[in-house]
Amino acid sequence: MAQIQDYILDVTPENSDFVLGAGSDNSTKRFTLEDLKTFFQSGLTSGASVNNYPTALNLDETTAIFTLSRNGLTDLTVNFGTAALSASSDFALSTHTHTAADILSSNDITADYLNVADNGTAGQYLISDGDGSFSWTDGVTSDTNYYLTAIAKNGNNLEFTVSGAPTETVSITLGSAAYEASTSFASSSHSHAIGELTGVGALASLNKVGATEIKTDSVITSKIKDSQVTAAKLAISGNGTSGQVLISDGDGTFSWSTPSGNNYYLSGITKTTNTLNFAVTGAATQSYTFGDGAFLSVGTAAGTLAAGDHTHLAASITDLGAIATLDEITVDEIADGAVTPIKFNGLSNNGTSGQIIQTNGDGTFSYTSAGTFDGAFSSLTGTPTTLAGYGITDGLSSVSFSNLNNEFKTVATTVTLSSSSTTATLDFSAAAVFQVTLPSDATNTTITYSNTTIGQTKILKVAGSGGTGTVTITGTKLAGTLDQTLTTINYIQVTAIGASEYIYTISQA
Repeated sequence: MAQIQDYILDVTPENSDFVLGAGSDNSTKRFTLEDLKTFFQSGLTSGASVNNYPTALNLDETTAIFTLSRNGLTDLTVNFGTAALSASSDFALSTHTHTAADILSSNDITADYLNVADNGTAGQYLISDGDGSFSWTDGVTSDTNYYLTAIAKNGNNLEFTVSGAPTETVSITLGSAAYEASTSFASSSHSHAIGELTGVGALASLNKVGATEIKTDSVITSKIKDSQVTAAKLAISGNGTSGQVLISDGDGTFSWSTPSGNNYYLSGITKTTNTLNFAVTGAATQSYTFGDGAFLSVGTAAGTLAAGDHTHLAASITDLGAIATLDEITVDEIADGAVTPIKFNGLSNNGTSGQIIQTNGDGTFSYTSAGTFDGAFSSLTGTPTTLAGYGITDGLSSVSFSNLNNEFKTVATTVTLSSSSTTATLDFSAAAVFQVTLPSDATNTTITYSNTTIGQTKILKVAGSGGTGTVTITGTKLAGTLDQTLTTINYIQVTAIGASEYIYTISQA
């Protein structure tokens, strides 16, 4: 029903207006102002010689009784009820709400108010059906109680005997190291001399490599990327109380529950030196003694065990040569005269006098005769009819710069990369120098090449614009780091060393 505060306030009385009250017999009274007027007039005219006029009006705010005193007649009273004297702020809004605590008290909800068929029987558990409803199920009894009675060692197996279980003996296989003392393991801070290491190559003790230490064929190293593993987490709230068991809620979560019956359960585990003591409520305490290595942590500090896949810093290995910690061999690590022709991939000897080394286009080299250049320019076309007309004189003794193609002497138009243009393909047959401007945002970009020839070397001027995106440069980087800072110019030298195979270096002026 509507609240009093919801009605429009009308300050003008009309004959049809109703007035509510209560009678002396606790009945509800409802009168119109017309009824009251008639009643008062009747009372005034009932006595011929007495003027029954109103003498006083009184409203008792405690009892909410309105009293009209009359001359010559008894008082008229109307009980309005205390609500009629209350302000609108004393009543709830029509849109008000309640919390559960406003309606319920502790222990108010019984089985009648749950989505469950009946009250179950004494000792039963209420379990979720997984669809919003519940069912009653029998609790654990002594007939189905499985408990740990013994722990024994069999070889590398720990055997746990569980009384009453379908499989009474459960085995866990440990590594043999679990039963060894810590003295059987290497200290986490131990070191080795090279003489104590097996499989160490001849290079490990050298400071520089000589001719005999460089293998005839090349070696390619692959990069291995590690993967990631995530762990599932148990969905449960709180730690429960002593003696409780973990049960399924039927929706992927778990709850703590107190079982009934003669339940023997593991109630605590303590450690004394290398012995674990398993306290079983209702049964004798079970103990098992491990080797002292079982309780040491894996680490690098004193008193810890080295991991099975542990590694050593170079500083922990004695007698290492200067090149043992290097990722690349520079000119300082190669002895003078160490690089001989047979060190090139594909060359098995020193060749013969007058031969030259040429690339085979597949990363290997071979010897070939130098030959002559007689007739080598017979295919030249154009207006000049002699080699001199092309700026070439005395065979190959003089070539004019003006006769070189644009790929040897021009600068290509700047290529500006952005989110709408993420790849710069540089045509090696078009220019000697290429200019590239990087994006100023996080766009990832790629620099690649076309129309390349083995032996070509080009210069790239790559301008930074303050961006953060990854720039992929085709080829194998030998040295340097790309700097994308605004206005920074990166000078990149790229050389084609095979079919779709390039090397490059990066530097800044």
